[in-house]
Amino acid sequence: QVKERLFAYPSRPGSNVAGGALQLHNLSQHISDFQNYFSDVLHLGKNQYTLQPLKAGATVIAGTIIGRVAAPSSNHSSHLQFMIKPAGKGSPFVDPKPILDGWKLLEATAVYRAAGLNPFVGKNPTIGQILLMSKEQLQNRVLQDPHVQIYDCGRRDIWSGVVDRRIMAVIEFLATSGLDPTVSGLACGANANASNGVDSAATTGSSLDISKINGIPIAGHQGPGTITDMAIRRMLTLQGTFKPNQITSTMTYKGQPDTLSLPDHKNRIQVTYTPAFGNNKKLAAQVASILQPGQWIQLINRIGQLPEPVVPIAPSKYAIKTSH
Repeated sequence: QVKERLFAYPSRPGSNVAGGALQLHNLSQHISDFQNYFSDVLHLGKNQYTLQPLKAGATVIAGTIIGRVAAPSSNHSSHLQFMIKPAGKGSPFVDPKPILDGWKLLEATAVYRAAGLNPFVGKNPTIGQILLMSKEQLQNRVLQDPHVQIYDCGRRDIWSGVVDRRIMAVIEFLATSGLDPTVSGLACGANANASNGVDSAATTGSSLDISKINGIPIAGHQGPGTITDMAIRRMLTLQGTFKPNQITSTMTYKGQPDTLSLPDHKNRIQVTYTPAFGNNKKLAAQVASILQPGQWIQLINRIGQLPEPVVPIAPSKYAIKTSH
């Protein structure tokens, strides 16, 4: 497809001769059928598109006509009703305006979209951006990251959603910090006596075993200044919900009660989080499930009632300019 030149004032003499006349023609012409639309408006040849029935999940070219607004009636003017349907069985159609308003506000603040780019799509997101990723985004990133090595069964754990979001975030946190981990223990293969090096804690999806860092085995490389020491000290910088409940090796650190030394961890670093809902599987299932139909309505109504904050988009007069 050839890029089309558009003019702000196509009727001006110079613009009109250079292509403005065609632009005005396209704006004013009557589109009689889809073939006419694709050829004259989108400038696509017959061999460049295939017409398919519209169905749920279909991808359409921006600008494609998918319907027409009906003529006004005695009770209603011509209008388009735009609603969205959340995922899940029985979910209702909800008003998208509160959600779109939120997206627009985020766009204006540039929190998630600096300089017009989406950091979650970029090849080199920052550590902060990685920790903000959703579980689905982390799943895709961990499985595709060439800096992370995971045994086959563990990859299936991640793909199936068994692994806790915090565990995947730690994996990517290390990889982005230049400490490429080899994951040797997730839920798959975990047993009570850890005879294969994977503890039973991993069955919850909230525990991780690492056998190598940057290709260097943990076995034989524990102690001050080793690659194991570097990886543990890096993980100790994690804060908030990402702060591990326990980091187990053969080393402990002064003032760090969450580090534990066990003799059977000579060959691995174990990173453990407390499951979000303890052993209450029923509560975990309820919280992990999507909202009920009536709850979606309540949520959207509540979001619509929240006052939109005034967020400055220019630097404060107290901001200090840096070279970064």
